[in-house]
Amino acid sequence: MGLILDGPHFQTQTSLLCPVTLNGQRAFLKITNDHDELIGAKALEKWEGTGAVRILAQHENAFVLEYAGQTLRSVIPEDTAATRVLCSVADQLHSRNPENLDDFPTLRRWFSSLFADTDSRFDDIRVIADRLLSRNSHPVLLHGDLHHDNVLRSSHRGWLAIDPKGIVGPREFDYCNIFTNPTPQAAVSHFDARVRSVSHTANIEPVDLLRWIACWGALSGIWHLEDGDTTQASLPHTIATLAMERLQR
Repeated sequence: MGLILDGPHFQTQTSLLCPVTLNGQRAFLKITNDHDELIGAKALEKWEGTGAVRILAQHENAFVLEYAGQTLRSVIPEDTAATRVLCSVADQLHSRNPENLDDFPTLRRWFSSLFADTDSRFDDIRVIADRLLSRNSHPVLLHGDLHHDNVLRSSHRGWLAIDPKGIVGPREFDYCNIFTNPTPQAAVSHFDARVRSVSHTANIEPVDLLRWIACWGALSGIWHLEDGDTTQASLPHTIATLAMERLQR
C-alpha cells in the first residue's frame, strides 16, 4: 500500500491522527482503540461515501480516511445557508438503507442518562422522550453528532460528514445538534430562525422538532454534569428551556 506520512501527527482524546497520502491521494490516518470511534467507523462503512467520507483502507484499528477539506463553519458563516447544508447532509445519510444494524446502539440506549436522572426540571422532557422513542417510526442509521465542525467541503464530492457516532433511531434526532452549535451566542440568537429553517428543509413538523430539541438539550447537559462540567451543561439546558417555552405557547 502506497501510504506516505504527509505532516505531523496529533492526538485527540480518543485517537491518533496523521495527514497522509495514499497512492498520491490526500487522506488521514486514524488509529484508535476507543469503542465509540470504532462504532463510528462501522457507520462510515455502511454509508459507503454517501454524504460522508470514505474509508479508503483499514487494518484492525487503523483507518485511512478520505480527505474532505475545510469545515462548514469556516466556509459558510451565514447561519441559514449553513443550516441548509447540514440538513442536506443529514438527508443524504438517511437516504441509505443499510441492512443489519444490530451492531449499533439504539437511540433509547443513548437516552438512558436522561431516564435515570432525577432532576425535576426534566420530568416533562422525560415523558416527551419516552413518547418519541416509543413511536413506530422507521429507524435509520444516524450520525449522532452532526454539526458545523463535523461537515467538510470536498473539492471533488461536495459536503461530507466526518466523525459519526453511529446510532439507530428516528431521523429527526440528527438535526438536534445544529441547535447547540457552533457557538453559544449563535445557538441562542438563531434558535427560532433555525427551527423554521430545519422544519421546512427537513420536512419535520415544528412541534415535533421542538420536542426532539428539548430532549437532546436535556440529555446533552446531563452528560456534561455527569462529567462534572457545569459550565458546558449550561448551553444545552438553555436550548432545552427555549424549546419547552416554544412548545407551551
